Amino acid sequence: MNVVLEVKGIGGRHHQPDALPAKNAAAQKWCQAVTNMATLGQWVFDICDGDNPSQMLVSLRALLAKHGGVGQEQLPFKVVDVSKANPGVTTVPLRSLRSVAHPPRAKGAGAEEKDLLKDLLDFQQVAWEGQPSFAPGMFVARYIGTDMADILPCRRYALFQEILQDAALAADDFLGQVVLIRDSAIEDPTYRGDWTVRTLSYEGGPAAGSGDSQHRYLLTPANGDEPIAVTVPERGKLRIMAKLIALLPER
Repeated sequence: MNVVLEVKGIGGRHHQPDALPAKNAAAQKWCQAVTNMATLGQWVFDICDGDNPSQMLVSLRALLAKHGGVGQEQLPFKVVDVSKANPGVTTVPLRSLRSVAHPPRAKGAGAEEKDLLKDLLDFQQVAWEGQPSFAPGMFVARYIGTDMADILPCRRYALFQEILQDAALAADDFLGQVVLIRDSAIEDPTYRGDWTVRTLSYEGGPAAGSGDSQHRYLLTPANGDEPIAVTVPERGKLRIMAKLIALLPER
């Protein structure tokens, strides 16, 4: 199946609206003609439309399911139209782990610009059957990698809790937990960046009289590979960006 997909939106609908029916009819006839040749496979034309990014995403997933059998029905959650969502109560945002490790920042951004960036991150709101009670800062993300084995399987979606950097929490509050942590000493083999998702532990601090002032933490995978060591001059001063709450049910 070959799909010619036009992404419309409000702007497209308002630009030469009288020409839309003829253009769409021409595209459908072209797809039918190519299909009738019987040498290039089946072709169809469709339109992805919506009044906002959330509606566009819902429309796109529905079209993927309609034409290719890959879409909403294969996800462990339902994408909710943002106009009908209740963020932090009945829905949570769908994000990438990279965007949490490195949140986008507008240089010199004021309150309005920062709110806009947050809205861009959170426009995909999701919910699922049997979901737990949500708390502010929770989000869903997909983990890609094999480091965490059965604890966090590759390509599984999971619920995370974002950790605010101005919160009065130290790294020791997350010992034994699976965390998303960012540090210049990290070279994650999967994400190829200065952040990773692993289990946090504390190995020890400076020995008396050694002259060493570093505290050593270990980020341990669940697949038996060597842990990543991170040292800090002050105990607890690590950038914990998020912690794992639970895996989403498989579909």
